[in-house]
Amino acid sequence: MRFTLSIALLTCVLLTACQQEPPAVQETTDQQTYKRFTPKKILPYVVKVASPMADVSSDFTADAIKQAGNLVANWQIRHIEDFHASQLANFEGLKRYSFGGWLMGTMAIGMTEWGKAIGSDTYLDFIRSEANRFDWQVEERIFDADDYVIGQTYLELYQLDKNPSYIKPLQERLDYIYANWPVVKKPADPLCKDLLQGCRVRWSWIDALFMGAPVWLQMANATGQEHYMEFADYEFWDTFDRLWDADEQLTYRDSRYINMRDRDGYKVFWSRGNGWVFAAFARLIPQLPKDHPNYAKYVDRFQKMAERLIEIQQDGGYWTSSLLNGQPTPTPENSGSAFFSYGLAWGINAGFLDRQRYLPAVKKAWLNLSNSVYADGRVAYVQPAGAAPATAVQQESTDVYGVGAFLLATAEMYKLSQTLTTQKGQ
Repeated sequence: MRFTLSIALLTCVLLTACQQEPPAVQETTDQQTYKRFTPKKILPYVVKVASPMADVSSDFTADAIKQAGNLVANWQIRHIEDFHASQLANFEGLKRYSFGGWLMGTMAIGMTEWGKAIGSDTYLDFIRSEANRFDWQVEERIFDADDYVIGQTYLELYQLDKNPSYIKPLQERLDYIYANWPVVKKPADPLCKDLLQGCRVRWSWIDALFMGAPVWLQMANATGQEHYMEFADYEFWDTFDRLWDADEQLTYRDSRYINMRDRDGYKVFWSRGNGWVFAAFARLIPQLPKDHPNYAKYVDRFQKMAERLIEIQQDGGYWTSSLLNGQPTPTPENSGSAFFSYGLAWGINAGFLDRQRYLPAVKKAWLNLSNSVYADGRVAYVQPAGAAPATAVQQESTDVYGVGAFLLATAEMYKLSQTLTTQKGQ
């Protein structure tokens, strides 16, 4: 199985790593000229193997959710050396599965929250061990939010262990960014509207709202230094407001997609991209003081997204890769679906979403997730790394950020199921 994993990883990356730009075919309507978006065909990260799905109950119970979460977490632990040994690189030539990168960073966030939710030192100690192995460092690209997303995990563990060494390199990085960021409180570079070279010094793509913003707010609360919160708030809304579609209550992945339509005339909203944003709200709102000037705005946008997401959830409980048009991308996309599940469950737990209205959607989401775990613990239907909707995501496709999203979802679902059981018994 390990041999199969590495070969499939190589195949997929070679085919997709450099295909970030969407097609640019022009289409003219009576009102406006749009670029035609056509989703790409992709290969899965894990080729099809003779493996059954796990026997996990679709009942929304703490036992079933814990079983699924542990299966997925244990799969990741068993295969960690495979990922360390991988020679794959990202689009800038950096080690793809470095612990400090966004793929492993997302996994670590989910694993940490899962360990906290069920009170398991096994999963927390696993992440502590991996962080020690990485010497609590951040990645190479100074301003790129992908390269310090791991800071969310460092700060979570710092709050548990009160060990300043956990966050020392991270704080040095954030301090450097704050002191040297060329456009803090200045208008965004116009070139970044087309995502040209150098634009990753700003949060010009919506994934970065999850990668970067929570780190800054957590650091503000860990140190009591408000300038971290000031920075995060400004940068978050500068990006969000430019990419938010108020009519659809969803966000474009980046500015290239605002003026695109798919073959059927639908706007292009990517599942995982919106998942990053929705999950970011669940990570940010608890870190904000309630008297913060933009607190109500964070809550409002989160609630608006939640309302739209339950409207477009599929009958099987999942969301497709292209959120508004499932026809070209009909299968589940479980990185986005898990992030949405996480945000919805968190919203109920935190009191921001009405339980009576949103619990049915969370239970439907669990129906999908409970049917998306292989017997060995792999998560199915995870779209490979990219920047846009893709054609039908294959069942065998998986990756470590899917693990992170799945564990975030099960962590909040587990808490919610316990609350429901407790209240039922009263």
